[in-house]
Amino acid sequence: MNLEALRDRLLSDVETATASVAGNVSRNLVRKGTKFVADPELFLCDLVRKRVERQGGAAGSGLPLTPFLGASERYLYEKLRQRIEEQGRRRGYARPVATPGSADVSQAAGSRSKTARRITPLTPQQAFATNGFCVFPNLIPEPERSALAAKLKSQLGVVGQQRRSTIDAVNRLPAGQELVFDERILRTVREVLGQDIRFLQVSDLQYNQDHLGWHRDGAYLTNANPRTSDWDERVDPYRVIKIILYLESDHAGMGVLPGSQRTPALMNQKRLAELEAEGRHLILPKGENANRRIELEDPDQPVVWCASPGDALVFDLRMFHCGRRVVNNEVKMGEGNKLTFSLVFGRDGLHAHRFYSYFRYLRTDLSYSAMPDALRAKIEQKGLAPSAGWGDHFEAHPEDGEGTRRGRRPKEPQKAKPTATN
Repeated sequence: MNLEALRDRLLSDVETATASVAGNVSRNLVRKGTKFVADPELFLCDLVRKRVERQGGAAGSGLPLTPFLGASERYLYEKLRQRIEEQGRRRGYARPVATPGSADVSQAAGSRSKTARRITPLTPQQAFATNGFCVFPNLIPEPERSALAAKLKSQLGVVGQQRRSTIDAVNRLPAGQELVFDERILRTVREVLGQDIRFLQVSDLQYNQDHLGWHRDGAYLTNANPRTSDWDERVDPYRVIKIILYLESDHAGMGVLPGSQRTPALMNQKRLAELEAEGRHLILPKGENANRRIELEDPDQPVVWCASPGDALVFDLRMFHCGRRVVNNEVKMGEGNKLTFSLVFGRDGLHAHRFYSYFRYLRTDLSYSAMPDALRAKIEQKGLAPSAGWGDHFEAHPEDGEGTRRGRRPKEPQKAKPTATN
């Protein structure tokens, strides 16, 4: 494992004992925690206990458990820890303790409740590794932002406030091509992924339009094909991200499920729908640092980040997310002006090339086409082209198409059989 991958893993794994609850939930996870959880979670308790015992009894010493767990187990452990903390707080067994460097703030957790929250700032790299996303405020400032927005809308042919969107936007909009080489964007992506980044062609523009359903953007949505899934990091770590530029925004934002990028486990759709219906979102408002440690009152609680014009959002494509708006501290759907432009980059490697090949070749319904020779040449000259080239990974490895959202490429239509004539 190289130093960059080791750093990323450490940032994702390490939890300090002081970030736990009074009585040290990590130490009491097995002894006291089981009274608060349902039967399926008891299995996880036992799994954690056995893993910790094999690693030298860290639970008894009060050290954090998470460095001893795999990615899926860490995600489930964190959900379990939050459940224990929530139930313990309700029953008077546990109270949150302050984390060094954190600050008390009163922050809306949705339209129906307000909860005291503590902000523990993280660097963008730490926020990305921990939560699955990070924010770069005002990456495209005025007056450049308004000029870029006007140029993109003109090239797209937007009239008034009509809803418009386009995919393969870099191919179709000249102003989009310029963004591929924008040093601010490249510097931002490298800050998250490291120096060895590649542009993977996938790009889109959205004007007054949201994708309202919770979804992931990766090629593999589950672990149906564990040998090639987005969660198989035996060959190289998964480092494929989308950067979204918010060029116009009245109330625009993004709904996210922090940590969901770590495991192929599906979200709890029923519970998530209940929380949304009750307005129990955790809102990260405009002007506040979104790069923070996020503590939820419910393990399935949705988080909504509020965008300001000029902001850039970077997220792991495996993380569940959706379009949301926040108006007067209430989460809405599809209200107000919004213009975004997104680009997908990845650290050079197998995951990046599979992702590119999936959208360029397997997703024939999206009509991604070959980039012009001049654009390809410039991408290659800037060192942003995949080292595997622009060919189709699935042509050489058709078995890797199993487990993708669309599976193998569509079969050629069969020729009609001749019919007998009298």
